[in-house]
Amino acid sequence: MDKKCAHPSCSCNAEPGKEFCSDNCRNVKSPSAGKCGCGHSGCQADKDS
Repeated sequence: MDKKCAHPSCSCNAEPGKEFCSDNCRNVKSPSAGKCGCGHSGCQADKDS
């Protein structure tokens, strides 16, 4: 089963055993700021903001 990335705005799935889909999502200073910046082409957060 896929696990959603822990960044609240990110719509990507995290790798098995990981909490976030990317270093960008893990390192973001303000998760409520909107864009997560993960860079994945299917990420809804990067398209909405």
